[in-house]
Amino acid sequence: MAAWEAPPYPIRAAGAAVPAFVGRAAETSAAQESWAAVRAGGRQVIFIGGEPGAGKSRLATEIATAAYGQGAVVLLGSCSPEPGGPYQPFAECLEHLLGGTASGALADCLPETAAELLRLTPLVWRHRPELASPGGDGGDRRRELFDAVTGLLHAAAEQRPVVCVLEDLHWASQPTLQLLGHVAERSAASRLLLLCTHRTTAPDRSDDLTYAIADLYRLDEVRRLDLAGLSTEEIAQYLAAEGGLSARRAREYATVLRDQTGGNPFFLRELWRDMTGAPTRAFGTRAPVSVRDTLQRRLARLTPAERAAVETAAVLGDGGDVRVVLRARADSGETGGAGADAASVLAALDAAVLFGFLDGEDLARGRITFPHMLTRQAVLDLTGPSRQAALHARVGEVLQSSGSRSPAGVRQLAYHFARAAGLGYGETAARYLRLAAGDAERSLAFEDAAAWYTQAADLTDGPDSDREELLFCAADSHVRAGDFASARTLYLRLTESGESRVRLRAAIGYENAAWRPGLPGTEACALLAHALEGVPGDPDDPRYVRALASLGRATAFTGDVERSRQLADLALEYARRLGDGQLLVHALEAMMWQRAVPETVGQHLALAAELGPLAKAVQDWSALGTAAVFSGAIAYIGGDHAAWAAATADLDLAVRGSGQPFLAFMRRCGDYARAFLNGDFAAAAQVAEDLLELGRSFGPDDTEGTYGLQIYMIRRETGALEQVRPLLGAVRQAPDTWEPGLLALYTELGLAEEARDLLWQLLERVDGAAAGQSPWAQWTAVLVFLTEAALALGDVPAARRLRPLLAPYSGQQLIAGQFVAVFGPADAYLAALDSLLGNGESAERLFTAALAQAAGFGALVHRASVLTAWAAHLGAGGGAGARAADMRAQARRLAASTGQARLLRLLDRMGTPAPGSGERDTPGGADAAGLTPREIAVLQLLADGSSNREIASRLKITENTASNHVRSILLKTGAANRTQAAMMAVSRGWVQDPVPGPAS
Repeated sequence: MAAWEAPPYPIRAAGAAVPAFVGRAAETSAAQESWAAVRAGGRQVIFIGGEPGAGKSRLATEIATAAYGQGAVVLLGSCSPEPGGPYQPFAECLEHLLGGTASGALADCLPETAAELLRLTPLVWRHRPELASPGGDGGDRRRELFDAVTGLLHAAAEQRPVVCVLEDLHWASQPTLQLLGHVAERSAASRLLLLCTHRTTAPDRSDDLTYAIADLYRLDEVRRLDLAGLSTEEIAQYLAAEGGLSARRAREYATVLRDQTGGNPFFLRELWRDMTGAPTRAFGTRAPVSVRDTLQRRLARLTPAERAAVETAAVLGDGGDVRVVLRARADSGETGGAGADAASVLAALDAAVLFGFLDGEDLARGRITFPHMLTRQAVLDLTGPSRQAALHARVGEVLQSSGSRSPAGVRQLAYHFARAAGLGYGETAARYLRLAAGDAERSLAFEDAAAWYTQAADLTDGPDSDREELLFCAADSHVRAGDFASARTLYLRLTESGESRVRLRAAIGYENAAWRPGLPGTEACALLAHALEGVPGDPDDPRYVRALASLGRATAFTGDVERSRQLADLALEYARRLGDGQLLVHALEAMMWQRAVPETVGQHLALAAELGPLAKAVQDWSALGTAAVFSGAIAYIGGDHAAWAAATADLDLAVRGSGQPFLAFMRRCGDYARAFLNGDFAAAAQVAEDLLELGRSFGPDDTEGTYGLQIYMIRRETGALEQVRPLLGAVRQAPDTWEPGLLALYTELGLAEEARDLLWQLLERVDGAAAGQSPWAQWTAVLVFLTEAALALGDVPAARRLRPLLAPYSGQQLIAGQFVAVFGPADAYLAALDSLLGNGESAERLFTAALAQAAGFGALVHRASVLTAWAAHLGAGGGAGARAADMRAQARRLAASTGQARLLRLLDRMGTPAPGSGERDTPGGADAAGLTPREIAVLQLLADGSSNREIASRLKITENTASNHVRSILLKTGAANRTQAAMMAVSRGWVQDPVPGPAS
């Protein structure tokens, strides 16, 4: 890769009049440790939090300046309370990187998907002019965009460390936080420091950011630095350095100032500024109670013209062009301001600099910059609402007259005219908000687009049809962002329209946003039925046919199987007759959600096979995703690994093309299943965590139930459920506890009495409707947990009740949800039931079939489970001969390789002696059989006190891989932390005792 010269240090980070930096010794030390780790080759993330004015930006500047002095590339981006561009802080960082280097210098650093970066900045063309613009907003490339940002930062960091300072993330939009999470998670091996500042106090504290930080905190090398107020001693140091006071006098004033400011650095600086020159007299007056109070005193000392200039600058905002203030003041028409010439306005701005309201160096460059966001906010707080609206209108008119319609310019116009809507600018604001929303869609920031479309609908003065169309656009953006709850709210609002066609379209949209999270279809059915009453039942009307198909799907989610099938069949018949490709795709997609029984799975596969190519032809990526999801589940049910791979490829295409987090969620469920089936439980747990985080973007339609079942399956196999035992009381009492899951816990924890009572309670509730659910429904998990409880209890009557319910699944593999949980061949469960019921011949036949299916599918976990169950059957029948011993040995080898501690314990109970048994196991002995040889090597280094970085160095692996091994060890051993795992390994003889260090 060709060498390139680093861009200059960011001007905003450099600052102008920089006050003395004192205190923060612990935080600076922690940052130095992180910087050392970055230089050694690992990504670090530091979140600097605190109240407004706590010195977050100043600390970040000190850290970044030190890194720059040691050869780092420092990039700066920030969020603002006004509407910013999509992924604003990252876009600003990239603009600094791409614009601050020589043309073409970064061509080798730009990844294959570099064209996606054009969504954020055109400066990409400075380095790769041959790139074509990315596709329009019809296809989503959000993952490719995120990968491209990560790839560019990683490539740049290969030549020199990179520091990204991301300021004021409490104002970050959801897309920005998603990009932050993506970069942090996928840059573990990059020389990258993400330095993030945010407010931690109300009303600025962001719940979205809080969740994002909590999720990222589970990663290695993520730090939180929450800033407290400066101490009295640190304030004294500031006064000595800034005011030239003697140490004794500084300590005297510091005590009072600490009480007045709480140690807030910004408040301290502003208060000291007012006291400078006459500190004794200042202490004798009433002390200001806040920064606002301090600045209000200062504003009162300005002339009306000077104050008007400051207020106009505050409305324009940081980074604004001084010329806008000049024109706005010249055209104001106010007393003392009418016809104000440029010289007088500039003189007023100079006065604002002298009073500490504006940055003088930036003013000389022609740019408005406030020393701190609090300064600007205080000015706005002290400006009346009506006056603010008038100033926004004036600034908006000046900006509009310039003729600039860049995306940033459009957002500015939308913001200013929206704030002046009460003065008759609502329609103008709506026009620019719509343009800003369209730009956000093209940048794949669908959450931002939805907010701006909604605001435009609320402000427009046009006809109802215009407002309704804006709301439809907003609802569509919510769907594309995966926020189905917000989409349903808007569609519900639109169903109150006076136009029948609008009501019908809204009802169809509502159902489309209701089936994805699997909500009951009752409300969607009611809305569709009511809307259909207002239009003729014309089978030649595509809108009527579309609504009919949606009603069929909604009815399926009510459990009315016969009615839903009738509606779906009718809609499909009409769609085929009309020959409309998109309509046929919709009807087929809706048909996919009709209930299927094990015997009719093939019919669903045929529907999916028809839907897939049609969806590709009309580029309906959502429908392709539906076809792929069902094809993948059916491939697993049938044990067809090649078909599953083909379905996954189609699902990848659908995810890229649709931009729907819902489909990305489904795709990741497949990744979870693959990791689980291969016995890579640490990777499966990581995917489950990723899915939980992705599910949070769905709003109230959370996916915690999915996460709970996935984590249960992992902990069960790895023998880590014992950690749940102390929580059983709380689980029992929780109002939303899923009882089949509680039964599974009782079974695995050996609580026979509780399991038996709950088993029969559930069996009494099982009816034909529940047992007739689709093979990929939740019922499959219920059936498995009931069966496992009956087998563990040896409950013959329960086994007799369950066998006919399970029999239709013979020859298939059992799956719950769309790869939420995978249980393996149904024949293995049927065989175990037959063994309990005394039908040994049938059990042998079914075990043979189950093992062949598991082996053919290549699922190590399923093979180990089938062999263990078969060995139990042979043992129960008195089979203690060579065949039984061989079966147990095979099962043990597989279970050991996959880390299925649960199976290893079951095999131990069958009387199989563990190799190396004795008072103390040999290293790598039976108790450690669930650990791979590599994990035992990692465990030995843990016992020696090695860090992840040292483990990586010793074993010649990446630090990220070392971290994954440690996570897997904790899962398999059930240890709470690495220290406990090391102590367990030494005490049980899995590893050698660590060599004592030299005496100190």
